[in-house]
Amino acid sequence: MTTRLLTLITLLALGCINFAAFAEQQQGEENLLKAAFIFNFAKFARWPDGKWSEDKPSLKICSIGYDELANTLSRLNGKTLREHPVQIMQKQETDQLDVCHVLYLANSLKYEAIEITDLLQVKPILTVSEIPGFAESGGMIELYQRDGRIRFKVNLHITREAGLDLSSRLLKLAIVVGGP
Repeated sequence: MTTRLLTLITLLALGCINFAAFAEQQQGEENLLKAAFIFNFAKFARWPDGKWSEDKPSLKICSIGYDELANTLSRLNGKTLREHPVQIMQKQETDQLDVCHVLYLANSLKYEAIEITDLLQVKPILTVSEIPGFAESGGMIELYQRDGRIRFKVNLHITREAGLDLSSRLLKLAIVVGGP
């Protein structure tokens, strides 16, 4: 190989490394934005009185399964929402979910998501996921991207059945599925 060809290959390799680092940074920023969305979903949701008790003063945002957004949610730990400290919890089993106010289902659970949402159907736990079709198949809020922007769908029927009330300000920004 000539020196010129080796130089070109080296420059291309360095460019790929920089591009990969840039893409990783972009993904990290996107996940921070999605975590902020989840925090704001909690901000604009109201739970039945029984979900808040003196022995449960913190807002528990749980995640189950694994993906980068589930990891990013830990950055919300310790924040405060309506005088409730936010506690982030990683759950392993579905029988541990009753303590959660918000539950994020990671992409790794795309085949178990319907089973999990069926299990939680009438419990006041706000379910959120990026799994395609999540809102239409029994989840409450589905995050997705369109035209380079993060958007979300809300299954209003499932949310109301669980005794949760979402602010009209939140619903104005959502695509509502699942009834009036």
